[in-house]
Amino acid sequence: MLRDGRLPEARVLVERAVAAADPQARPLPMARATLGTIYLKTHAYDQAVEQLRQAIAGDTSLWAARYNLACAYARLGRLSEAYDVLRELVASQPEYATLAARDGELAALRDDPEYGARFAALVGGTKK
Repeated sequence: MLRDGRLPEARVLVERAVAAADPQARPLPMARATLGTIYLKTHAYDQAVEQLRQAIAGDTSLWAARYNLACAYARLGRLSEAYDVLRELVASQPEYATLAARDGELAALRDDPEYGARFAALVGGTKK
């Protein structure tokens, strides 16, 4: 459903899965990462941050969730947190630098006077 752009339908299904999970069981990191991505794409940034943080806490190898967390932070104007998450991600997964360099979700970080030059250095480009 996500790949088909059917975000409202996917959101309902994933929200149900997360809500129905046993609180004593593993925290469903993939489901939370998916839900966080849906929230990011539907501009529910605070909810995206909450779900993505929980996903990463449950599985530290969810690189896309880390990237999406940086995007959600940037959209919220929490640029310090966005930069920190992105810096750590690119250090361990350098392929994300290419995506970050052109991603509109990170425009606030890229265009910020304080973070723009650091962002450009991080992703291997130059600030325009």
